Amino acid sequence: MPKRLINIEPLDKDQIFDQVEEFTDKIAEVYQGISMDICMSQYWCKKYIQDKRAQGFYQNKSDQDINTGIDFTPLKIKGLASMVETNDIFCTPSENFLHISPATITKNGLTKSTAASELKFRL
Repeated sequence: MPKRLINIEPLDKDQIFDQVEEFTDKIAEVYQGISMDICMSQYWCKKYIQDKRAQGFYQNKSDQDINTGIDFTPLKIKGLASMVETNDIFCTPSENFLHISPATITKNGLTKSTAASELKFRL
């Protein structure tokens, strides 16, 4: 899949639902049927879910029914700890997505030996 820039307005907590839909609508049609992860910080992932709820799109009976899927597509939102304090958004086919480190490792708990073993394990 070649890299392609998709331009949208800067992310806004009150518009994030519409912005993600705009972003996914701009993905080339040839990729629209592929299971893909729309990646962003965990903050923006949470704001997406809250904005979707605020607009009345959830008719679920409990919070456990809420998921990060994007309606009418095989796409889903993925909040990444590695993207903390960023306003970036990107997508990648789900099968291509690699986790460099477990979500439980923080920058304070990451050592050179941990990083080296993680990278060796992943390669």
